[in-house]
Amino acid sequence: MTDYDEEIRKGFELLSNGEYEESLEYFLKAMEIDAARPDAYSLASEALVEMGDIEKAKKHAEKAYNLDRERPEFALQYASIIMALGDMKQSLNMVNDVLKNHDMVEAHYIKSNIYENMGDEKKALIEAEAAYKMDKNPEYALNFCRIMEEAGKIEESMKILKEMVKADPQNLEAFYMLFRDSLAMNRIGDALNYIMECIAIDDQQPAFFSDLASLLDEMDDEKLAEKYYEKAVEISGDDVEPMLDLAEFYLDREYYDRAMEIIDLVKESIKSDEDIAQAINEKVNEVRRELNLLNGFNVLKYNTKRNASGWLVFKWYLDFNKLKELYETVHKTENAMNSVITSDCNDFFICENCYENNKAIIPFDKAVDLNFKCPECHRNLKRIDKENLINLISKLEIK
Repeated sequence: MTDYDEEIRKGFELLSNGEYEESLEYFLKAMEIDAARPDAYSLASEALVEMGDIEKAKKHAEKAYNLDRERPEFALQYASIIMALGDMKQSLNMVNDVLKNHDMVEAHYIKSNIYENMGDEKKALIEAEAAYKMDKNPEYALNFCRIMEEAGKIEESMKILKEMVKADPQNLEAFYMLFRDSLAMNRIGDALNYIMECIAIDDQQPAFFSDLASLLDEMDDEKLAEKYYEKAVEISGDDVEPMLDLAEFYLDREYYDRAMEIIDLVKESIKSDEDIAQAINEKVNEVRRELNLLNGFNVLKYNTKRNASGWLVFKWYLDFNKLKELYETVHKTENAMNSVITSDCNDFFICENCYENNKAIIPFDKAVDLNFKCPECHRNLKRIDKENLINLISKLEIK
């Protein structure tokens, strides 16, 4: 075994064990030994992706691709990274070039995600199905199910998911998707069973207990809902989202004093929406549930993310820099909605179809991101000006 091969072997072993920074050192040594061989660059790119340094990952993936354009795996790796960076056109061209000579399952898989990002639901579904038919491993199956859900084919998706959990009763991802699909179909009993299966497989995931609590809350079992929200907080460690969910639960019931206690637990560690996203290990533009319970002193903001079905949903959160004003508003003002709206935005949007249920008010910049479509029902959003916004907020019963 050559020195180059030995460095690759050591680095790959570390990479396989999840020791990404340590593995990178060996790949860099291999590059120093022989800069003309592509494998070290490709593996370094893989490690960098896992470390979250996508720009450096792109640099090494591009180097591997340029050193050996005959190997399709290097082209697909590079295409996947530039897709993640938002260059759909170049990524699609590269994948199509691979498919001219190699009908690879990974190429169809990546292509489905490219079309999904481009908003071409029909083509995304075709490519996801092609990958699934070529190889029914869980990664391609779950991808196909997710894209079917986005296309409204929830029953078809659930059929495959049920086959997956029958073949592998420990398939956590499939059970969780079945939970989300059951909710979407308003099959509450099934949803309850599936989230309990998730907890049985992994009882150290705070999100599962929060989901169970939310479901029980919808079933009007407030006592059990509170119990499981508190369980989520108990096992959450540094994850702040369960505490925010519990605070939201209390705010929904106007338990302001208790909500403030929960908020106090997280206010020192969270300073901005970027910090929140980092703390919960989610992208800022990924799905969060809608919350529009308080206004005044500009204390409410939101992020978006994709739920298990792939749809964008809103999750409102508190601006922790405004907690003092919030505290004073809650405790010293009979009606928090009488506060002056401090936002510079003059144009807001609501969905007339969904507003009664979600009370979501969308600022102009976020409406642009959504192409002025409701993220839940996909109907056109309706514009309201600040005067109408104040009138609308004044109708929210916060005592």
